[in-house]
Amino acid sequence: MREKELELREKELGLRKKELDLIEKEQLTNNDKIKIKEQKLELREQELETKNKEQLTKDDETEAKKFKLELKEKEIELREKELKLKDLEQKKIEDLKEQKQKEVENQKIKKWEDKFDQELKQKNEKEALKFEQLKQKQPNELKNKNWEEKFNQEIELKNEKKESEQKEDLISKLESFEVDSNKKN
Repeated sequence: MREKELELREKELGLRKKELDLIEKEQLTNNDKIKIKEQKLELREQELETKNKEQLTKDDETEAKKFKLELKEKEIELREKELKLKDLEQKKIEDLKEQKQKEVENQKIKKWEDKFDQELKQKNEKEALKFEQLKQKQPNELKNKNWEEKFNQEIELKNEKKESEQKEDLISKLESFEVDSNKKN
């Protein structure tokens, strides 16, 4: 009996040892499972962190692009304003040149008109002087009257013809001036 008891005890000890080994193996398996779970959690956390970093990088890139676009828009607006100012300044300069040119042309026309009037006046005075001289030379009044009428008619015809020619000349000069001004515009 003692042997049986010993045997039973040995079997019991063997079973206990096996049981303890199994418990230990289960414990190790559980520990391994826990480690795997922890590793998975760490991996997930790293993935999330990486995704967050990627998102932050994308956000930064988006902000940088947005900033560049805004900067470009401001540069374009500034260039457009500068071009408008240059155009306005150029137009003012051209307007001033045009105005000065018109003033110069008007002065030339005025001088020409004054000169024409002066020449006409001198011619009329010369003709009148000639007439007076001829009048004094001729003793006969009838001849003088006839001659005076003829002379006056001739002077009037000459003056009318001369004025007509000068007006036509002035008109043609003014027309050519207008054409030149229009071409420049």
